[in-house]
Amino acid sequence: MNGAETPSVQSLAEWLEIATAKLSSPAQERIRTEIEAHFTESVECHQVAGFSDVEARLEAVAELGDPRIAAKRFRKRHLTEKEEKRLRQISKYSRGLVWLLLSCVGDAFMCSRLFQFLKPDHSPYLFSTIAFCLMVLLQMIGFFVARCKNSKADNRLIVLMQILVDVCFTLFFVAWGAGVAGWAFGVVMAIGQARSLIPDLLLWHKLGHVDGVLPETPSRA
Repeated sequence: MNGAETPSVQSLAEWLEIATAKLSSPAQERIRTEIEAHFTESVECHQVAGFSDVEARLEAVAELGDPRIAAKRFRKRHLTEKEEKRLRQISKYSRGLVWLLLSCVGDAFMCSRLFQFLKPDHSPYLFSTIAFCLMVLLQMIGFFVARCKNSKADNRLIVLMQILVDVCFTLFFVAWGAGVAGWAFGVVMAIGQARSLIPDLLLWHKLGHVDGVLPETPSRA
């Protein structure tokens, strides 16, 4: 048999299983449709060239390349299961009216606590007021974007609003920690808050480049 070398992966199903592992369901479905169409065309071409059905299929699989390399490429262009779950979680909470009201109450509580801890200095009052207004504003923007009925939800904007809220919380914890136990403690608290901030930042960046984010979201080339 001439052409590409016999692959270690012997079937299209096995190749797809490796190449689409850990991807979101919409991404897996889209990739499978595209690869299967390409695979079928390749098999037909090899059969016309004189290959048997088994040989043609092996050649077609070999031409797809290493599925592990393909998997890395696909994960750059499509959302993983974990990323899709986080995106849906943010979108769900962003459009919830009860969640918005509870968040605003929580923001007000934390800012009032900051007032109590930092009473000797007048500047924290201004900081807390700005922080509270900003967090509420960002959460309301995310709420209205997520519930917009006249156009498809912009998931990237919703995630950005969540990131900015997390940044406000991070700064808030720095000020709170500094007022209670010094800057070192404040930084430790901020690092704990940043554990959710960093993954969301990576998700936001990826949403600007992935294909076929979610069924309700336009494809981003």
